[in-house]
Amino acid sequence: MPLSESENALRKMAARLGGERERRDHLREWLAALRNRHLATEEQRARATRVGLGAGALAIVAAGLGAYFVLRPTPTPDYLDDDLLAILDFTFLKEEFNKLPLDRRMELLGMFVQRIENMSAGESVLMAAFAGSVAGKAREQFEENVSRFMIDMWDQHAMEYASVPAEQRETFLADALVDMEKAMEAMGGGARERADHDRIANMKRQAARDQEMIRGGRGPGGTATGRLYDILNNDIGGHANPHERVRAQQMTRDAMRFLRGQNLATGKPKGGG
Repeated sequence: MPLSESENALRKMAARLGGERERRDHLREWLAALRNRHLATEEQRARATRVGLGAGALAIVAAGLGAYFVLRPTPTPDYLDDDLLAILDFTFLKEEFNKLPLDRRMELLGMFVQRIENMSAGESVLMAAFAGSVAGKAREQFEENVSRFMIDMWDQHAMEYASVPAEQRETFLADALVDMEKAMEAMGGGARERADHDRIANMKRQAARDQEMIRGGRGPGGTATGRLYDILNNDIGGHANPHERVRAQQMTRDAMRFLRGQNLATGKPKGGG
């Protein structure tokens, strides 16, 4: 009577297991013989134990060192002397950059701008290649690092803004907006030489154009105020935590009113119009 496929499979498995047991028995016998031949005395066994412990300790140390180099935080590069790609990678693609205090990040960003202003033609090519290669998860980290820096800057200003007297708020907002624009330029590779009052004047002109575009259903423009508007409304909303969003609300509203020439408290045009 022919065997079914399942019966054939079971027999083959049994034969294989039997063969494996036989090989294991031979291996045990060979190891026992080896031990009896080379570890016959107490001194030989003690020496083998010491060697084994030493090898085990070395293995543990090696594993620990491997884990350290894999898991350790990325060290902050020297922004003036280290390889440009290492600086770009740390600034835009490493979470460790976000964990640095804001003052330290601003300091590093200033050195980054200095480095960019003095970079060679070869480094210009590297920077362009880096920008063109950022995609997928790297792109997400890039956006997170840029957004986190801008949010942290605005959040610091917002915490200070809560205690600024009403008569000083427009001056405070102007300084904060200039700081933000300069930071955006720095993250893009270099700040433009322009007087602060010229920056604010340009933002106000752009704000007026943005209002016209918004009324026409087209959204804010792509320059100065448009980028700020996008960061303050979309990036803070998308990347900031709830506490940061709450702190940012009043200052963001007042900043937009300031640029549009509105009364900070009422939102109405100045002069009662």
